[in-house]
Amino acid sequence: MVNTAAIPSKLQDRAQWVCWRIVHRNNRPAKIPIDPGTGNYATVTDPATWTEYSTAQDYYHCEDVDGLGYVFTADGPYAGVDLDDVRNPDTALVEEWALDVLLTLDSYTERSPSGRGYHVLVERLTYTTFYFNLGAMPLGWRVIIRHHA
Repeated sequence: MVNTAAIPSKLQDRAQWVCWRIVHRNNRPAKIPIDPGTGNYATVTDPATWTEYSTAQDYYHCEDVDGLGYVFTADGPYAGVDLDDVRNPDTALVEEWALDVLLTLDSYTERSPSGRGYHVLVERLTYTTFYFNLGAMPLGWRVIIRHHA
């Protein structure tokens, strides 16, 4: 269940919302975007299939969908960070490196539908660099996230 009250008003003010439904493809769950205005499939490349937050929220509460989705755009003020398989859903323990990322980003965060990861929404800055040394990852992988406006 989505905690719609926790979604920041800055995101709610943008007409970049879809709903989604889980379907299974090749024995894996996939999120299929749904246009809350029509009930047809939505696409992240066609703004005509997106809607305002209130319409998406109403559709989510009244129709057979599994969640709400915010559509990121190349020129929009927000970006998303997807941390997969970093949380044990049985114990709620989070990988140490992922917890460092979450605390560093200090932004709106929600658990992924699987309960095994997190989605983080961050505001883009004119120039920003996040640098993480992921010592727990194979070969000490590093992740550098940069955005130039």
